Amino acid sequence: MSSSTCKGVTEDILRCIFEDIVDEARVSSSVLSLMCVCKEWRALAEPLLYRYLHFNSISSLSTCYQGLIWKSIRREFPGNMARSFTLSRAWAKDLTVGFDRILHYTPNLTVFEAPKTRLGCHTLEMLAQVAGPSLRKLDVLLGGVGKHAALQIALLGRFSALESLFVEVSGLDDLSALSEPDAPGFDLPFLDELFLRGFTKEPLSAFFQFLSIGRFPVLDTLILDLPLLGLAPAGSTPAASLIPLLKNVGSNLSVFTLHSPEAHDAAGLLFPLMTQVSSLRIPLGKLPQDVVKFLPPTVEMLLLGMDLDREEGLRTVMSCLDQLSSKELQDHSLTSINLKSPDVSALFHWSTIGARNAALAGRLMTYSLQLAAKGIRLQDDSGMWVKQMEGFQDVDR
Repeated sequence: MSSSTCKGVTEDILRCIFEDIVDEARVSSSVLSLMCVCKEWRALAEPLLYRYLHFNSISSLSTCYQGLIWKSIRREFPGNMARSFTLSRAWAKDLTVGFDRILHYTPNLTVFEAPKTRLGCHTLEMLAQVAGPSLRKLDVLLGGVGKHAALQIALLGRFSALESLFVEVSGLDDLSALSEPDAPGFDLPFLDELFLRGFTKEPLSAFFQFLSIGRFPVLDTLILDLPLLGLAPAGSTPAASLIPLLKNVGSNLSVFTLHSPEAHDAAGLLFPLMTQVSSLRIPLGKLPQDVVKFLPPTVEMLLLGMDLDREEGLRTVMSCLDQLSSKELQDHSLTSINLKSPDVSALFHWSTIGARNAALAGRLMTYSLQLAAKGIRLQDDSGMWVKQMEGFQDVDR
């Protein structure tokens, strides 16, 4: 093997090692120390500064764009190394044309995150042209006055390789185009996780109906964060607007998360449509009616949001635990109930709940012992249950 060939092999090995280091850290700056070793290492490592692009201002975006142009003039294309592109804050004005053009220098993206920025149709189309075949994760905010929300939603179908899709919708304008007979539904054969968040007063039924005609053959996780569902379809309740979507994907789901205070009857309408779900999560707000009555028999883990400072929500959780602990559960798979506080400053822990609220602690301890006798662990925010607490080692004897 010639010295030049040997050098080439060595460089390839070093490049792979450097890529692994940066990918494990998921921060481009982790390569800076490697660049200080020697000139050869600097030349190999420098393009990895573009591996995980993260922008929090238009000036930082503009600087990167100009740098990529200068490098392209020198026939250098470090943007080819980029795998992740993140806009970390809300932008005060529409993105400039430079943003769309910078995408041409990053053709191998696998992750694009802009959760607080309304990109608009032009930018979404440009992103789809450049990274549609390669993108694995997409996190976007859709809607806005005059932003053609229906077209924005339809454009998401261009990202055919997606495995994870996070969509927030707000300020939606006319979605009637999604209801046209020839409207192309999504065909996302690799999508494993779908997260939908809605903050809008406009009805979302057309959006969910559009999703119901899509193809998601391997969808495993569905997360619905819907503080507002919009007006209910005539003669129905807000939760009914979710039925078409759950009819389409419910039988495939293993994990289902729901936060929708307006969907009071979600348990009766939606839970029967999920025949394989093993993890059911209701992390915030008042629980839907009849959770225990319609709890799918396949559920192994039930997560309930328990805000220690909100009496109404606390009351519904206690009622649910009372039913689960006293009722004879038929053909159930339940092994754990996780009580999760949405307030990080008031977390529920077995070790401290007695000092905070002795009466509540007594009720929870009683429920925990009753559930433990049925093989169900009542867990706190850290995943602890009574058997792991000192003095309760003989719970199941």
